Amino acid sequence: MKISLVYPPEYNRNCETFSLPNISIASLADYLIKNGYKNTTQHDLDILYFKKIKKIITDEQREKLENKEKAIAYCNDKLTKKEKEEFDFLINIFLKEGKIVKSDVIGITFSDLRTDFFLANISALIAKMAKDKWKTKIVIGYRSIPHKLYIEIMEKYKVFDYAVFSKFGEEPLLKIIEKIKGKNVELINTIEYNNGDIKTHYNLSNQFPICPTPYYQKDILKNYEVEEKRLIKSYYSSPEIVSEIFNGNNKEIIVPYSFINTCSGTCAFCANDPTIPSNCKSVNQVIEEIGKMKESGVTGIYFINSNFNDKYSFAEKLCDEMIKNKFNILWTDCANFRNMDENLLLKMKKAGAIKITFGMETGSNKLLKYIRKAINIEKAEKYLKLSNKLGIFNQIELIGGLPYEDEIDIRSTSDFIERNAKHIDIYSLNPFYLYSSSPFAIRPKLFGLEIIETRTKKPNFYKSPEKIGIISGRFNEKKGLKWEEKDK
Repeated sequence: MKISLVYPPEYNRNCETFSLPNISIASLADYLIKNGYKNTTQHDLDILYFKKIKKIITDEQREKLENKEKAIAYCNDKLTKKEKEEFDFLINIFLKEGKIVKSDVIGITFSDLRTDFFLANISALIAKMAKDKWKTKIVIGYRSIPHKLYIEIMEKYKVFDYAVFSKFGEEPLLKIIEKIKGKNVELINTIEYNNGDIKTHYNLSNQFPICPTPYYQKDILKNYEVEEKRLIKSYYSSPEIVSEIFNGNNKEIIVPYSFINTCSGTCAFCANDPTIPSNCKSVNQVIEEIGKMKESGVTGIYFINSNFNDKYSFAEKLCDEMIKNKFNILWTDCANFRNMDENLLLKMKKAGAIKITFGMETGSNKLLKYIRKAINIEKAEKYLKLSNKLGIFNQIELIGGLPYEDEIDIRSTSDFIERNAKHIDIYSLNPFYLYSSSPFAIRPKLFGLEIIETRTKKPNFYKSPEKIGIISGRFNEKKGLKWEEKDK
């Protein structure tokens, strides 16, 4: 059975100054290959679109691809012959450049779906042609998209056979493929579309978090080479501080990878459940997987862990092994202050850390205690200074609009940034979201909050001005501001 996994183009990907290969199709490919589906290939249309395809097509042709109504009409055979031929021509460019050939199944990741629906359009157009030419079965999916939105998409385009709304798509995709082969299997968190009929298959047992192992194709990695000079200029105002790391000539290949996405922290705002057992890979497995990536040409890792040092002993041992194996791979990750000391920070640097993102949230000790961050600003300052002294690029993440945040707290955060400006290379300010699975939402009385129920009608994802994804719940502070006062 021939399976093609596709990463469609989108205009907004990540917050870095360089592109990263998609870990979703790489992880799905690894899982399917290990389960016997050796003829599984990956097709990254995102990097190809921005490097080549966008330069081939005209602005008028690009506007056609962005037009949701025209794309839906094409998929429903409602275009004129001339219009259909124009779309056929454009879609064949994507198939040719992406080396997408006759396939039994095409799986398309909907990561970073936005309300402009460019990604959905391209996916649907490819799906339509593949179904007409090869009778291909089409599967779409991504963890953060509501299953009701998938139903809307499937009903409008009418070319997607299955949509996976599970948090983890490896096993659900495998079950779909087995069903397509004729096996009697139970689908997992999957929507099935058949000539207008919608059937939703639920299975809550698939909710335990897993840390997938990505398999990056070498031909895709080649497209993600980035010059060292560009990396240096992007992050360092004084390039001489990293002259010993970079030589300014070679090209780097940086890939996303994770070894843990659970978290033992008890932060009140966070959607992570600290009672879930850790899904951290073993040190041996991480070392083995990094070794394989290095053999494929990878020179840098963009860790996407919940945090590098969720468990101190693990982080220390991993650093020791990375140093021992002489990987000489540079990496970046999130880290927490609560499990940080000078010994670990020194080892992280020696193991290849060049950028660390710390979850600071606020510069107010009052709020740090309220949100159960388990740190204080004094400790944060200490390790930001040390990290900076070691030549590590420091980023801190802040949250604006936390419950009970007042002018004094805002000033404390501002003062913290000014006081540590020499040690903070960049900070990001994110709006506070009340996640339904956070301690704030689960035990609001404990935190002096009153949750406001607001859902009164079916959401219209197509008309929403918001980004597709999680929208904050509403709340009142029992001894503070009402929602109307905060939401200004």
